[in-house]
Amino acid sequence: MERDRQRDCWLSVTASLVSGRKSATSVTAVSFRVVKAKAKKVTVKANKFKAGAKPRLSVKVAKLSNGRRAVGRIQIRVKGKVVGKAKLTAKHKGKVAIRLNKSFRSGIKVKAKFVPKAKTTVRAKSSKKVRVRMR
Repeated sequence: MERDRQRDCWLSVTASLVSGRKSATSVTAVSFRVVKAKAKKVTVKANKFKAGAKPRLSVKVAKLSNGRRAVGRIQIRVKGKVVGKAKLTAKHKGKVAIRLNKSFRSGIKVKAKFVPKAKTTVRAKSSKKVRVRMR
């Protein structure tokens, strides 16, 4: 078995039959668990905003547990409703700025959710609720 340590995967499995033998000896089975990669944390930062204005937030998604950058979408929620979205690509290096598509007249509590592009291999992650104050 050959292993590629940079990509953290197995490349190939080879078997050979020794000449003169009728059968090859079997290797004991090895069990392993495949785990989805996940971002360590998602953080939200925001400055104070004027009443009636659309707040601007910056969201940072840490590198994934497999060493790659996070790729997918960011959703911003206020009271459970999505009020802002952004696309996150590898060139963003995990950071993206979002202006909410709704104006607010008082302080709000926001939560960001990272939704991965590859849902089968990467797990979604949410931030803690962050209070954004009004000026």
